[in-house]
Amino acid sequence: MEQAASFAEQLGLELNEMGGIKTDSQGRTSVKGIYAGGDNAAGPPQLVIAASEGSKAAIGVISDFVEDTF
Repeated sequence: MEQAASFAEQLGLELNEMGGIKTDSQGRTSVKGIYAGGDNAAGPPQLVIAASEGSKAAIGVISDFVEDTF
């Protein structure tokens, strides 16, 4: 898989072995405050996988926001 846009490289994000953006289990990338989900972070481009990855990234954003706020 190759990224269609070069924004990941421009932001200095690490890529995984498949060429997608490398994330942890909650969509956090190698750059603090930047999250990824969907086809740009997952494996094969499928709607179900993209939705799942997006949900996980949203959980990461909320988790980090609550942790920073409280």
